[in-house]
Amino acid sequence: MNEKRNANHPPVVGLALNDIYYVLFRHKWKILIFSILGLATAAGIYFYRGTTYQSEADVWIKYVESTKPVSPTPSAVDTIVPYHDGDDIINTEITIINSFDLAKQVATNVGPEKVLAKLGGGSDVVAAATAIHDNLLIQRVPHSPVLRVIFSHPDKDLVQRVLEEIVVDYQSRHAELNSSANSSYDTLQSETSTLKSELDAAEDNLRREKAKANISDLDEARKSTSQKMSSIRYDLMAAVSQLTQRQNNLKKLQDSTNHVAASSVTSSNTLPELTDDQIDEYNDAREAYNLIKKSYDNMRVELPEHNSLVQEKFAQLKIALKKKQDLEKADPRLRHLKIASNTDGTRSTVKTTDDRITDEQDAIDDLQEKIKILQADMVELHAESTNLDAAAPAIQELERQVHYREEYYRNYLNSLEQAKIENDVTAGKNANIQVTQKPTPPSLERSKTPKMMGIAAVMGILAGLVWAFFVELYLDHSVRRPKEIEGSLGMRLFLSIPDVYSNGSRFLGTGAKKRNGKPAALLPETVNGNGSTAANGAAPAASGVAVNGAGAKGNRLEVAPWDRNHSLHNYYEALRDRLISYFEVNNLNHKPKLVAVTGSEQGAGTTTIAAGLAASLSETGDGNVLLIDMNLEHGATQEFYNGKPNCELDAALANETRDSAMVQNNLYVVSGKSNGDQLSRMLPKRFANLLPKLKASDYDYIIFDMPPIARTGVTQRLAGFMDMMLLVVEAEKTSRDVVKQAGGLLTESKANVSVVLNKTRTYIPKRFHQEF
Repeated sequence: MNEKRNANHPPVVGLALNDIYYVLFRHKWKILIFSILGLATAAGIYFYRGTTYQSEADVWIKYVESTKPVSPTPSAVDTIVPYHDGDDIINTEITIINSFDLAKQVATNVGPEKVLAKLGGGSDVVAAATAIHDNLLIQRVPHSPVLRVIFSHPDKDLVQRVLEEIVVDYQSRHAELNSSANSSYDTLQSETSTLKSELDAAEDNLRREKAKANISDLDEARKSTSQKMSSIRYDLMAAVSQLTQRQNNLKKLQDSTNHVAASSVTSSNTLPELTDDQIDEYNDAREAYNLIKKSYDNMRVELPEHNSLVQEKFAQLKIALKKKQDLEKADPRLRHLKIASNTDGTRSTVKTTDDRITDEQDAIDDLQEKIKILQADMVELHAESTNLDAAAPAIQELERQVHYREEYYRNYLNSLEQAKIENDVTAGKNANIQVTQKPTPPSLERSKTPKMMGIAAVMGILAGLVWAFFVELYLDHSVRRPKEIEGSLGMRLFLSIPDVYSNGSRFLGTGAKKRNGKPAALLPETVNGNGSTAANGAAPAASGVAVNGAGAKGNRLEVAPWDRNHSLHNYYEALRDRLISYFEVNNLNHKPKLVAVTGSEQGAGTTTIAAGLAASLSETGDGNVLLIDMNLEHGATQEFYNGKPNCELDAALANETRDSAMVQNNLYVVSGKSNGDQLSRMLPKRFANLLPKLKASDYDYIIFDMPPIARTGVTQRLAGFMDMMLLVVEAEKTSRDVVKQAGGLLTESKANVSVVLNKTRTYIPKRFHQEF
């Protein structure tokens, strides 16, 4: 029977141009009030500040000389040109000029009592400096290193004098901060003396450390120790080699003592005695061999084996060895005897093997003692080397400190000499800072006061705009515009009805006071908040008595909703056409069609819209329209001239008795009673039993004027029986949450819900925007 589906509409996100227009025109009075306050503040600033004079001066920053006496380099002065690194330099100079210290110095030099003479008086230096600082403006000339300094003050005779003092004190301050000639000479002297003391202390520590290590130069000591250790190592190796040879000789002598001794005795008995020539020849051969072998051994230590000198010496050694061996073969006694020389140079007799063994043992003992001495020397040198290695880091660190402090000390001496020259020759001169425009004569101020006035005016306008948007977006939660129904609420909008006047109705004009030649009757009571009047009397038929939501006040006349002179008649017709079109599109051709009109809260204009819709539907043809007032429990019925008091629904359904409910052609109005019971109190089951009678009637449309929606009300219980539920929402009064809850309750009843937004206000002029 009913189409229960509601269209889903995506929420609108963001602010469009029309939304901005809406906020601006809706809250125009708030914005206007804040703007007026801003303008009033600007006017107050103008009159409060009074007449103010100003003077201007231009300062050209050609370059900046930056000295670094605390950490000097060979070039102690760096020149920075502001054309290449201008922003940082210019901003620094602006900060110097605008510093409170400079303002305090100017106030002291000019005199605080003069500065404060026209600012309330007094002689406080801080107050005078504050006045100078607050009235000083520095501007940079675009794309140039020129600063424009502007000073404002109420005293016409003082403004130029103060600005001159500002420029002079700025130049002095700039020189003090950037030039060593004016500020760093004493510091350099102190730092130089300190560095000299530190250098002397470092040198003393270095001397003590070297004395402790018993050296004068670390590198020389290391070199000498290394050479000594190499020499001892070589001697030790030679002694060990000789000891090994002697030990081998001793072993051979001991092994062959017995048989060699016997052989020697036998030979000595059979062979003739050795001659001196034989002994000399053998002695020469043996000495030559020993000398060559010693030389060869020394060469082997220092030179490789394949060296030509070593090879030549080795050949000589082989010849000497062969000669010695040949003599020993000729007489074996020469091999086992030792030949010695007497003190007088004569040859002694040949020594025995025992003598030779004794000699070898003595030589071995001597070599062992020598090796012990060499090893002790090596240990001592090793300890000395270890001590040098342990002392080396401290000595090297002290040497590095001494070298660093000497370099630093020399740089400070250079910087001190440079500062002395600058202090004697160029002190007090600022060639890099030039005044291209001296302070001008006083003139009326044209910069700061207008700027403050402009800021005040703009802040007032901005405050109005911020407050308007804050109220619109965060504080006001009511439904205000048709687009919110389908946008943020996601419900179907059937029609938007404007608020013709503040109460939504229009009073009768001269031509609307009569209808069909009959004057309109006076209303004894006002219409209540939801669009109905008290039922305390009858009005003439077709008199145009109002049933709308605003009602008449006092004895003033109102046009009835079905009167063509009613201000909302065109909107009722539009609602009618929209409803008929909807039924045709959805193929709802049965009769009668049940349409319920309800509201989200009292005073939304439900009764007015229901009556106007019923009247408009009755004008479409010959079909009848029945308007059922369901607001009896609120006392919201209206009696008519041709009707009987409290005409009930049963009488309107019977052809014989329904004439008493006729208001005009094809339009019948009854109260929501059936056989003495209020229909609004009936359960849906009893209403379902009444449906056959309603469907059997010859009405084309039956309009139900329902009470506002409540969680325990009858409206949502009967909503499912209707072909269309029209939810009336009062613009700028009903909260979006209330509309959502009402729509949710009707949707739960499977009702086909559409929204009629009543009493909308169009704030935007038509030339800017048109809205459906």
